[in-house]
Amino acid sequence: MKKERRFRCLAEDYNSFKKGLVYKESDRSSGGYPVSRLVESSPREWEEVFDNEEEQVNSPSHYNQGGIGWIDAMFAATVNKPLNEAVLVSNVMKYLWRYEAKNGIEDVKKAQWYINKLVEILDKK
Repeated sequence: MKKERRFRCLAEDYNSFKKGLVYKESDRSSGGYPVSRLVESSPREWEEVFDNEEEQVNSPSHYNQGGIGWIDAMFAATVNKPLNEAVLVSNVMKYLWRYEAKNGIEDVKKAQWYINKLVEILDKK
């Protein structure tokens, strides 16, 4: 059975959740929304809580979105690409995948840099 993820509320009185307290992803707000949905819609208002370092390394929430893990999406998107293009595409995806939960516009700019490199390669073909 899959272990339920836990999140700490970082916002003041957010949809009936209290700042600093830890909630399970299935816990529901007074409006009936599960924590998992609130984390998806407002990732900067929450931080995932881990039991140990291994769990934190293997399952960070910013690499799991909409029930899809980043690594699975990246493999699917790059399966038939030449190595140099696959590296660039996977980096574009990585930064766009996580920008809301991690570094905001900085990650979008990094993705743009990799897109520009990909365009350079494709223009030379």
